[in-house]
Formats: sequence, C-alpha cells, structure tokens
Amino acid sequence: MISWSKTESPLFPSNWPPTADTAWVSYTFAYGSNPAMLMDGAYVTSPLARTEWKGNVSTTTKLSNEVKQASIQGVLPLDSQTLAILEKEIKPSNTV
Repeated sequence: MISWSKTESPLFPSNWPPTADTAWVSYTFAYGSNPAMLMDGAYVTSPLARTEWKGNVSTTTKLSNEVKQASIQGVLPLDSQTLAILEKEIKPSNTV
C-alpha cells in the first residue's frame, strides 16, 4: 500500500522574465512511499490542484480528485565524495 503525502511545488512565474503583472503559480501534488516495493525513489501523482497568485488574490483550481501514481521520481546513487562526507558525519565522535 502506498502512503501519500500532499505537498506544494515552488512558485513558478507565468511569464519570463517576471514583471509587476506576473501571476505566480504553484501546484499541489503528492509524494507516495512504499518501502516494501520501492526503496530508492518516490511515487508522484499528477497535479491535484493549481493555485495562481496575482497581487493579493489567489485562485485555486481543482485538477483531479484521484490520488494515484503517475510516475516515479528516483534517487541517484551517492558519488564517492558525497559518501565520504556522509560517513565522516555519521561516525561517533570521541569527544564529550
């Protein structure tokens, strides 16, 4: 069974470069986890809602009621430099 957690995307400008009239948009979607089936990634839904901010006014449009897998977002393997840093941080210190 996939355990879902809704989240918001960062804000994206509706045009580039942004101006004073730019609307800012974010999307609500969900990440899912199921360690028994997928340990090195996360399930991702399609956007569930779109929120647009223009000035002090926000408008939210529901895009879907279905929280179901649309894709998998993988995790890259650690390179040797990152692994060395993590191993150094994880080792217990001899100082009190």
